[in-house]
Amino acid sequence: MIKDGGESNNRIDFPFSQRNTTISVTLTMPLICLELDDLSIRRIDQISSTDYPGLASDILELLSDKATLRFIPEKEIVDLKSARQWLVTSLMNSQCGRNQTHLIYSRASGELLGIIDIIPPNEAREHYTLNNYPFFIEFYLTSTVFGRSIMSVLLPQLVDKLQDRGVQPLAAVVNRKNIPARKVLRRSGFAFEHSFDQFQDLYSLSA
Repeated sequence: MIKDGGESNNRIDFPFSQRNTTISVTLTMPLICLELDDLSIRRIDQISSTDYPGLASDILELLSDKATLRFIPEKEIVDLKSARQWLVTSLMNSQCGRNQTHLIYSRASGELLGIIDIIPPNEAREHYTLNNYPFFIEFYLTSTVFGRSIMSVLLPQLVDKLQDRGVQPLAAVVNRKNIPARKVLRRSGFAFEHSFDQFQDLYSLSA
C-alpha cells in the first residue's frame, strides 16, 4: 500500500516484458483517486497489470483521435508499439515523482474517456523558464464524450482534493483557441494570468 506523501519501496511490473524490476522510489505527490457517480479517476500505476494489454489499445485509440488532438497534435500515437511505450513511460513517471498520469473511466461501461496529467514543479523546470513553478494540470478527452460536461464536473472536485492534500499552487496552459477548455478552467476557479507563448495562455487557480 502506498501512503500519501511518503516514501515507499514499490514493485513496478513493467508491461510487455518478460521480467519484473523492483526499484526504490520516493513519491513526491499524494495518491489521488476519485469515484464519482458515473466516473472513476485512477492514477495509472493503480491499474492492474493484467489490464495493460487492453489499456495500450485504449491509449492508442484515444491518442490517435484527431478531434482529441486538435490542440495537442504533439501527443499523437500512431501504432500499438508506441502506445505500449507511452504506457511504460507513464508508469515510470508516476512512480518516480515526475508526470502523474490519471485515467478517466466510465463506471458504467469501463470505457477510457480521457487523461489528466499533473506535472510537478521539478519537471516543469526542465521545460519552461518561469518566475514561479506551479503544479500544471493537463486534460484531454475522447471526442465521443465532447459536450457532456465531464471536465466541468470532474475538475472542480479534483482541484479541491489536490488542494486538501497540499498539491498547490495549481495552473494550466491552454491554447487560446480552445474555448471549451478555457471555459472549464474558469468554472473551476482558474483565472487568466498572462500569455504563455505564441499560441497558449497561462491560467492560475484563483486564491
